[in-house]
Amino acid sequence: MVQKWDDSKPGFPGNDNIYGIGIRVGYYTQAISIWVANFYARHEAPYLHTLTIVFLVALFVGLCQLCRTPSQTHAVEPFMLTTIAYHTFFLGLWDREPPYLLRWEVEFRKRISVLVIWLAFNGFDTWYWWFGVWKMKPSNGPWGTVIFFPYVGNTPLFGPDQWISIAAKILNALSITILSCALARLCFSTLQQRSLDMFITAERLRSLASQWLQSLARLSADKTLEKTEEDNTAAKECRVIISAESDSISYPGSIKDASQKAEPSPVSQHDPENPPPYRKLTRTGTGLLTRRLWRTMSGKDFEDPSVPPPEYMLYEPRFEDINVAYDLLKATTTCPKPKPRVWGYYVLRTWLFGPIWIFKLCQYLVTQTTHPFNPRKLLAITTHSANLQFACSMSYPTIMRLAVRDPCLANVSSKDLLLASRIILSTEKVVHPSRAWWLAMGYTMLSVCSVLIIGTELTIQWNRITGVQDLTSVGQLIPFTLGVGSLLKILWSAMMEREEAQEFCYFGHCAKEAKGQHWKEAGEMFLKCREELEKARVSEAMQERKSAEENC
Repeated sequence: MVQKWDDSKPGFPGNDNIYGIGIRVGYYTQAISIWVANFYARHEAPYLHTLTIVFLVALFVGLCQLCRTPSQTHAVEPFMLTTIAYHTFFLGLWDREPPYLLRWEVEFRKRISVLVIWLAFNGFDTWYWWFGVWKMKPSNGPWGTVIFFPYVGNTPLFGPDQWISIAAKILNALSITILSCALARLCFSTLQQRSLDMFITAERLRSLASQWLQSLARLSADKTLEKTEEDNTAAKECRVIISAESDSISYPGSIKDASQKAEPSPVSQHDPENPPPYRKLTRTGTGLLTRRLWRTMSGKDFEDPSVPPPEYMLYEPRFEDINVAYDLLKATTTCPKPKPRVWGYYVLRTWLFGPIWIFKLCQYLVTQTTHPFNPRKLLAITTHSANLQFACSMSYPTIMRLAVRDPCLANVSSKDLLLASRIILSTEKVVHPSRAWWLAMGYTMLSVCSVLIIGTELTIQWNRITGVQDLTSVGQLIPFTLGVGSLLKILWSAMMEREEAQEFCYFGHCAKEAKGQHWKEAGEMFLKCREELEKARVSEAMQERKSAEENC
C-alpha cells in the first residue's frame, strides 16, 4: 500500500553525473535510435549496435561504481539504471541479420556480447534484490521510497507490502535461465555450423549432386529401382538406397567411384585417389594494427588450413541420408495453414503464452522418456526452425516432440540435418512478416519507449530527487546534443534516403557476395535429384502394376 503524500519530506539530491537530464535524454534517444535503425535504416544499424554495446558496458561500470558502498546509495537509483538498460536491450534485440550473411549464419561476436552483458546486469539484479536493496538508504520522498512498476504504477520499495521484491526475484531467475539457455544454444549451434563448414562447401555439394543426378537419370531411363534390405526396421521405413544395375554405374554416395565414372563437372574436381581436402575457416591471431606496429605473428598465422587436426573425421554426404533429413525437417517444421480466427483468439493466446509453452514442454519431456535422447540432432532441428523465422510459428517443445517421435531421426546424423537445412534455406523464399505483425511490433515498441521514459521521470518526481533537472551545464549539454543529433540523423536516413542506400557493405563485407548464389545452385541441383528419384519410383510402380496385370 502506497504511503500518503507528505510534503514536508524534502527528498534527496541525485547524482547528475549518471542520470542528469541531459544524460537521461541521451539514454532515451539511444534506445529509440537503435530501434528505428533496425527496421528503417539498416545501413546505420551496425554502427549503432557497436555504440550501444559500449554504452551498456559503460552503464554497467557506472552502476557498479555507484553501488560500491551500498549504505551511501539510495535504493531507487540502481533500479532506474537497470530499467534503462533492460529497455535498451529489448529495443535493440529486434535487429535483422545483415545481407552479407546467409540465412543460417549469425554475427556470433555481437550476439554473444549482448547475451553476456545482459547476464551481467541480471547478476547485478540478483545481488540487488536479494541483498543490496536492504543495505541501501530510503528516498525520504513525499511518498516514501516508491518506484514505477509496469501495469501497477506507484509501488513502494520498502514497507509492509514487499511483493515487488518477490516478483522481481522470480522474474530475475526466469531471465537468467532463459538467457543462459540462449547463450548455450548460440555457442553450440555456431560450433555445429562451423564444423560443417570444415567438411563441405557449396561447390562440393554441387559436384556430388551432379553425380547423383547422372546416376539417377540413368536408373530412371532403364526403369530400374531396387530396394536394399537392412537389418534395422526403422531404416526400412525411411531410407532409400540407390544401387546401379551394373558396375559401370557408380553409387551416388561415393565420392571416389563417382568421380571416376561421371563426366567432368564445371566445378573443380579433387584427386579421386585422395579424399576431399580439409578446409578450415580460420582468422589470423593478430590484427592488422598489431602486425604493422610490432611486426609480430601469432601461432595461428603459421597454421596450415589444409592440414586436418588429429581428430579429423571425414564427412561424406550420401544422397539417401540427405533426402531423409530433408523430409524429416519438412515434417517437423512445416506449420499448418492458419485458420481464420477473430482477433480476440490471438490476444488470449498472447496472454496465455507462458502456460501453453510450459504445457507443451511437459508433453515433450513425457515423450522423451520413451525415446532416445539426441541433443545434437535436436539442436540442429531447432536451429533450422529458428532460421525459418516467420515461415514457422511452432514452439521448440512442439518441434522437438515431433522430431523424437519420427523413426527417421535415428538414421541421420546432425551434419545431415544441417546440410539439409542449408538446402531448404537456400532454395525457399524468405517469408516476410505480415501487416498484423508489424502493427503488433510497433505497438510493443511504443509501449516499451513509453514505459522507459514515463517510468523513469515519474520515479524521479515521486522520490523528489533534486539537482538532476539542470540542462545548462556542459556535462549535460554534451550527451543531450549527441543523443538528439544521432536520433535526427537516423530519422533522416529512414525517411529521405533512397532504396539504393540499402545496398551497402558492412565493414568490408559486401552485400552482393556470390556464396549465397553458390548454395542456391547446389540446392537446386539436389532438388533435381529428388525429382529424378520420384520419377524412378513412379516408373517402378507402373512397371509392377503392368507385371501384375500380365500375370493375371
